[in-house]
Amino acid sequence: MVGKIIVGIVIVAGVAIAARVLSPVDYNINKVYMRRVLRASRQLRDDESLRSLKVSRIDVVASPEENLERVFHRLSLITNRGRQLYYVTQSFYPLAILFEEREKKKKSMVTTQIEAQSNPYNLAGETSAGIEVPEQAKDDPIKAEAEEAEVKTKKIARLQAEIAQLRLLNKYTNLFPQLLNFDEKRLLTVVTDVGADRLDTLLAQATLEEKQRILHQVVGQLASSHAGSATFARGLLPGIQYNEPMLQKLLEMGISLWTAAGLLVTEADMKELIENLQPLIKTLQESERGLKLGEATPRNFYWNGESAAMLDWGRARWDLTCFDLAELLSDPAADLPRSVEQTLVHVYLEKRQWDPRRLQHIDYALIIYRIVLSGYMCQYISRRQEMSEEQQQQLGGVNWSPEYLFRVWDKLLEQTSQRPELAGLDSALRRIDMQQMIS
Repeated sequence: MVGKIIVGIVIVAGVAIAARVLSPVDYNINKVYMRRVLRASRQLRDDESLRSLKVSRIDVVASPEENLERVFHRLSLITNRGRQLYYVTQSFYPLAILFEEREKKKKSMVTTQIEAQSNPYNLAGETSAGIEVPEQAKDDPIKAEAEEAEVKTKKIARLQAEIAQLRLLNKYTNLFPQLLNFDEKRLLTVVTDVGADRLDTLLAQATLEEKQRILHQVVGQLASSHAGSATFARGLLPGIQYNEPMLQKLLEMGISLWTAAGLLVTEADMKELIENLQPLIKTLQESERGLKLGEATPRNFYWNGESAAMLDWGRARWDLTCFDLAELLSDPAADLPRSVEQTLVHVYLEKRQWDPRRLQHIDYALIIYRIVLSGYMCQYISRRQEMSEEQQQQLGGVNWSPEYLFRVWDKLLEQTSQRPELAGLDSALRRIDMQQMIS
């Protein structure tokens, strides 16, 4: 009897999780709840109520699993006084990934059993609709319940740590929305608006003049956020570090993706290239460490018409700050002429106090990032016809095509040619024929 009750609880929980994951809108997001939250956070006056509420899902670049676990919505509200308000919510489903993995496991086992069955009377190849789920695919209810409790505890602990991190970031930088409310019972977070436009899409459609205006603002925000961040950033959650082994690994990965995509690179050329990159890796270890965003590419920023913000506050960490600028300016979505890129680097340096050493570090970060980026672009270009639309969105980016790959490569060669101490690296890179990616 007890076993049946537990099975029932597990089934009900699974259905509830499925409903929450598959629903386009969190059922907690409604006018009554939002009015209470906004009044408590002094966003609404006592005599104000909400006349209308519209909810739209925000396009966040993340893995399919992450998009199951965290769902962001942009809320458009109108008060009884005619005020238009915008906010962002994060709904967190701690068991979503576990539930999805179980379903995949069950489907896999059922498929295996169906394929293994012999049915000589059904020559058309049809299968019986009454095939039961094999015993090994069924969850042990007691074990499943314990597993869910453990996963939920760990996931919620991480979520709470990320909310604490957002509170810390809100004190020192305007690169993230302000936290208005975190509901521990509903696992629902409400923050200020980040805008309707994702930065990569916006930049790809903008004129050069508009790009300069937008990126001038974002670069200024980065400079202000990096300044003085060395101390407070030590209190951020631990993440990957761009130390020597990690940079070495990233470069080797990027270069290996060239050959995997079909570029002909000799072992001798590859070895020479890696050797000439060692001084850059070592020099960058002397660079400033402070606030490093999880990934400062345009696809992770949102634009509200005046400033940029990110929703990825959980991955901010203490690390080499120069890579934020490299990730932002190198991205094909920005597609900046080298002269404009240099102007923006100077904008950053002027806000941070000019330092030739800091300029060298930014240049080296740009070079390393472009080499790694070119590898991933080669991989994407060579495989995109085999990819689903979802995979293309996850693995690629705006303007990831041979044309823009060549522009990334040309700017890389322009950079190395302008630094006399990198003559060996420049020579090694020029032996790589990126034009092979056309065929």
